[in-house]
Order: sequence, then structure tokens, then C-alpha cells
Amino acid sequence: MPHEDYEAAITLRDVHEDIRAMRTELTTVITQLSTATANQLDHETRIRALERRVWTAAGVAAAIAAVIPQLGPIAAAFGG
Repeated sequence: MPHEDYEAAITLRDVHEDIRAMRTELTTVITQLSTATANQLDHETRIRALERRVWTAAGVAAAIAAVIPQLGPIAAAFGG
């Protein structure tokens, strides 16, 4: 029952097969998105851990820098 001007007819079977293919592709995209989201969260966790270490090291360096000048007078007081 296709119209005489059309070169091809699209059947319900064709539409059904296309919808099934699109669902399969959509499932693949959703899976990839879930994986990408998990990877992003993992990277953010790792970056935060590195930032904590950097700030801890900076604090330790500041504490050492504050203590070192005090060692000279303390050593002189004890006859060193």
C-alpha cells in the first residue's frame, strides 16, 4: 500500500527494529556515562588527598622554619 511516488515503504517492522537498535545504543551510552562519572569521582578523591598532603607539608615546613631560628639562642644558653 505504499504511495506511488515513494521509492520505499517503511513498515512497522522497520520502525520496531530501529527502536530496538536505538535502545541498544542508548544502553551503551548510559553505561559509558556511568563509568565516566565513577572515574571523575575517583579523580576528585585522589586530588583532594594530594591537596591535603601538600598543605600538611607546607604546615610542617612553616613549623620547622619557625623553630630553626630559636635553636641558636637555646644552644648558646647551654654552652653550645
